Amino acid sequence: MISTPQKILLIASGGALGAGLRYSFILLSQYLGYSGDLAWVIMAENIIGSFLLGSLSGWLLMRKGQADSKRMLFLGTGLLGSFTTFSTFSLDIIYLFEDSVALMLAYTIGSPALGLIFVFAGIGLVRKILPKKGGI
Repeated sequence: MISTPQKILLIASGGALGAGLRYSFILLSQYLGYSGDLAWVIMAENIIGSFLLGSLSGWLLMRKGQADSKRMLFLGTGLLGSFTTFSTFSLDIIYLFEDSVALMLAYTIGSPALGLIFVFAGIGLVRKILPKKGGI
């Protein structure tokens, strides 16, 4: 059994590496001459990370019959979770699909829809409180 402090340490250390890899991926794309919109680089990170998280999950499930929690916490939740903004969301959809199509649909539609609503709400709140110095 893994203690809660051990879980936090595994996720945080993997997350630090994943965040560094994420920024390195952005720098690498610029170094290689890509000067387009950063959103496409992030989309590529999300696609690569989703593939890697799916592969990791599949490998751990095939190898042990269940996800090895230490490896999954460090590599999946930590490293790949911070490398992407999307891979964990994608994997959760698959897990929910296996349990309930209704839950999967609610999560798949609700997460981005509510996320966008709350991003707009946060921007609106800040714009009301702070003077405008530049646009988003």
